[in-house]
Amino acid sequence: MGGLLGLKCLSQCGVYGPLVETASSMINQLQSANSSAEFVCKKHTSRVVNRSRDGVVFTGFIKEKERELYPSIRNLGLKVHSKISARTYCVVSANGERTLNTMRAVLNAVPVVKPEWVEMCAEHNRLLPLNDFEHERWKELIRKRGQNCELFAEYGKIMVCNDCSPPSADLCWMIEESGGEVTTDPLECSLIVAPQQHSLEIYCSEEIEEPPPVVVEKYILDCICENALLDVEDYMEHQVVDDLL
Repeated sequence: MGGLLGLKCLSQCGVYGPLVETASSMINQLQSANSSAEFVCKKHTSRVVNRSRDGVVFTGFIKEKERELYPSIRNLGLKVHSKISARTYCVVSANGERTLNTMRAVLNAVPVVKPEWVEMCAEHNRLLPLNDFEHERWKELIRKRGQNCELFAEYGKIMVCNDCSPPSADLCWMIEESGGEVTTDPLECSLIVAPQQHSLEIYCSEEIEEPPPVVVEKYILDCICENALLDVEDYMEHQVVDDLL
C-alpha cells in the first residue's frame, strides 16, 4: 500500500529510501532527503536570484581595502570581476565618484552601490536589496536614462581623436550608447572630441565655411552625467589657429 500511495519507507539504516530507484544519483538523493535536509539545501542555493548575473566590480578603492572585501563577495555566492559585462550584478563604488567603471555601469543600467552593502550582506549572511544601498546620484541618472537615453541622437556625427582620456574606444562606445553616431572623417562631423594638447588640422571647403567645434573629453562625460546637451563653448579649451602658413 505504501508503494501505491507514494509514501517513503524507512531503510535499514533509518533513512528514507528512494521511492523509485533510478540511474540518477542526484534524483535518488533528492527522493531520500528528509524535509530538514531539503530546507537546508534550498536555503544554501537561493542566495543569488539570477545566476546569469553573479559578477561584482569594484571601483574607486585602494587595492588593499578592495581585497579585504573579496571573501565576503565569494561567501555570498558571487564572483569578483575586473570589468563590467552582461554578467555584472552590481558595481561597488568606494565613494560614488565618477570613474570609467561607474560610467560603464550607468550606461548598462547596473546598480552602483556603497561598500556598506557588502558589509551588511556579510553580517546577515545573505544578499540584501541593492536599492537600499545605491549611490543616489547614479541611481537617479539610471532612472533618467530609462526615460531618454538618445542624448546625442540629433547631434550629427561626432569624431573622437586618438589619445583621449578615457580611451577613445570607450568614449565612442558611450556616444553610441547615448544615441550618437561616430565618424573618423573631420569633414563630415558636427563635433570633434580631442585631448587639450591635441593637434588637428581641419581644412574647410566651400561646403563647410567654419570647422566644427572642438571640445575636450569632459564634454561627453558631463553631458551623459547631466543627461542633457551642454553648451560646447564651456569645453572649447584648445588653441585655435585660423591660418597655417
